[in-house]
Amino acid sequence: MTFSTLLLVLIVTMSATVTPARALQCFTCIAARSNENCNGNGPVNCTEGMDTCQTNVIGAIGFNTFTKLCSTSGVCASLALTNIDLVVGSVRTTCCTEDLCNASRGGPSLHAPLGLAGSLLILLLTLLIVATATF
Repeated sequence: MTFSTLLLVLIVTMSATVTPARALQCFTCIAARSNENCNGNGPVNCTEGMDTCQTNVIGAIGFNTFTKLCSTSGVCASLALTNIDLVVGSVRTTCCTEDLCNASRGGPSLHAPLGLAGSLLILLLTLLIVATATF
């Protein structure tokens, strides 16, 4: 066997055994009113470098807002350290690293009527979380 033939066999064998990196799959949505609505968008393939599925749930007096996205482990872990649980509401970030691992709701559940001020607070907190996660 010649050197060029041997080299060709080696290249073909190595290329057949190397599997390309596969992207993490996460559910994504912004400010969905329910976990089911959020997951209804279906999963997405995360871009390179995004190794974590992040779920942000903001709850305030009976109303939950779900935001799910592809993130990095560092950003998600930082946000998870800022989880807040108060009598009138909460902000919770959860992180996971398996395909479709953010399918469950993973957040607070509060049941009572919500006023306009509470709705605006939830909207502002959701925008803050999304803005923070993208930078």
